[in-house]
Amino acid sequence: MSELNSDMVVEVSHHLEASDRAFQQLADQTIKKDPVRALVELITNSDDSYKKLERYRIENDGSIVITFKRARGSATIKITDHAEGMSSELMDQAVGIYGSETHGFEGGQGGRSFFGRGLKEAILSMGDGFVKSIQNNLFHQCALNITQYVRAVPKEASQYYKDELEIPSRGTWVALLINRQGIKIPQFETLKRSLELNYSLRDILFSPKRNVVLIELGPNNEEKNRVKLEYVYPTGDIVINKAGFLPGHETIPVSLEVRRSEEPLSGREEGYLRQSGILICSKGAIHDISLFKFENEELAKHLFGRLTCDYIDVLLRKNELVVLDSRDGLDWSHSFNKELRLYVEQELEKYILEEKKKQKEKRKPLESDFIRKKFKKALDKINAIAEAELKTFDNVGIGNRSGMMLPPNGFDFVPNYYHVMVDKKSTLTLKVTNHIARDTKEIEFTSESPNVRLLVNKVELDFTEQPTAIVHTYIEGKKIGEVTKITAKMRDIKTEATVHVVASKSQGSGEPRNPQHRGMFKDISYDPDADPHQRVRYESVTGTIIIATMAPSVKLYLNPNGLEGLEEPQNQVMTAELVTQAVCRELAKRKFEVDPGVGEAEETLNAIYNKLVDQYAHVIHSILGPLT
Repeated sequence: MSELNSDMVVEVSHHLEASDRAFQQLADQTIKKDPVRALVELITNSDDSYKKLERYRIENDGSIVITFKRARGSATIKITDHAEGMSSELMDQAVGIYGSETHGFEGGQGGRSFFGRGLKEAILSMGDGFVKSIQNNLFHQCALNITQYVRAVPKEASQYYKDELEIPSRGTWVALLINRQGIKIPQFETLKRSLELNYSLRDILFSPKRNVVLIELGPNNEEKNRVKLEYVYPTGDIVINKAGFLPGHETIPVSLEVRRSEEPLSGREEGYLRQSGILICSKGAIHDISLFKFENEELAKHLFGRLTCDYIDVLLRKNELVVLDSRDGLDWSHSFNKELRLYVEQELEKYILEEKKKQKEKRKPLESDFIRKKFKKALDKINAIAEAELKTFDNVGIGNRSGMMLPPNGFDFVPNYYHVMVDKKSTLTLKVTNHIARDTKEIEFTSESPNVRLLVNKVELDFTEQPTAIVHTYIEGKKIGEVTKITAKMRDIKTEATVHVVASKSQGSGEPRNPQHRGMFKDISYDPDADPHQRVRYESVTGTIIIATMAPSVKLYLNPNGLEGLEEPQNQVMTAELVTQAVCRELAKRKFEVDPGVGEAEETLNAIYNKLVDQYAHVIHSILGPLT
């Protein structure tokens, strides 16, 4: 104030005040009127509180329960933990004052409460909120909206309050009343996936010390859905593993671990749900995720990992703006963050350049022109065979006269190979003919992998007046790259579907390379990335016969990564045999769908298949074999 004239007479002097509108803008800048962002703040607050108990070796159950209730134009979200609890004084700081430090961050404990914000922003951006807590056998409560903060006098924590909050001894209960215009209220499945894949919550949902549960309530508070929220990191080999000091800073430790997934991972198009990228972490918090200048690099789409640098916390305690004020990432214009970015980019660049060099050395087309010409000729002949056998060029399947697709053996998944998105509810379809089912009323489903979970284990059959019952079961893939079998069982009859968990919808559904081919069969492809458990399969979506060159019995003959040896006689014989198998198997299924006969389904299907092989194996071998 030294610039003011010394002879001035002061009329007004007080702390700078902010309007309600300014507080609302600050809250919306952080939360962006997004219920998921609001929940991220509340979940990380609970996690920070549990970590404080764990530092003092205080026993806890790590429970975080979220209840979600939709109504017309509004919703209520409640979150309950059994962590430290909040005193009235802490409520005044965390809810009633803007910008106060509340979770011990300034004391060096880490966490996300580096601006003393989160809870109040979550409340104000959604509309109204209440906080109730039990600590030291006292019951504390307060309320907040854009115009007012109110706190009650503490009371003894009677059993009534403990039962009401479902908090046995200590903990906090927060209710968000979503009543502002312009807030998109998510469906339960969308909310679940948005939380499970959110990069800020991954360590929390991966930790065995936490039990985070999401519950959807109906209009009468009945429980509609309940699920434990979990995150499973992709599987990948370590390609970068460095620990030391940041270049130019001999006192600032950093560690960088990068892994490569066999599956391509989703990128920045998925926002905070992305799977590829390097997590930027400090003590107890994940601040950002990025591939930096390699966002559009094809090789980088397989990379994930983390950079850990606790010096970020030191800068935050010094009020350095290394984290964006909106709390949704690091501010990469800050000089220290620029050095972190450069460090990661240099390490990624070393790896990517080396990988490109390796790929360049071995990159050759999987098929030569000679082989492609054979494939084209074979496809023309195979589709002529299909036309003659099925009397149609329809490439979407053949059904009975009513249009109903019949299962190939009377009891089968249709299709029997599925790509499912990670952490997304997916449907498998099973079809059962009534002459197979007889008096059976129930089908049981099992999964071979804990990372592909069945949401429905048993289904009742209902034929009504149709000759075939259509049954649906629902699954959820938890781990990208997981390939497993889902088995359906009815009495002593079993059938299987293969499930492959992918990061995004675009995987596993590309167009065939030869769309000019009419009919069912549009291409033949060698694929080193195909599931090695199934050495050849027909993909009905693209009309492609896919030969898995990494299948154990196939890679003995066919080079999985290049064309060397593909023109050798024994390799051409192997290709011809696999194509014959795929073609005859698919034609047999479709013929069986039209006329299942009167005998045992499996015997009938095998008889059709063997007859087709006997009729056409020599034709396919004459084109794809070594004698042409």
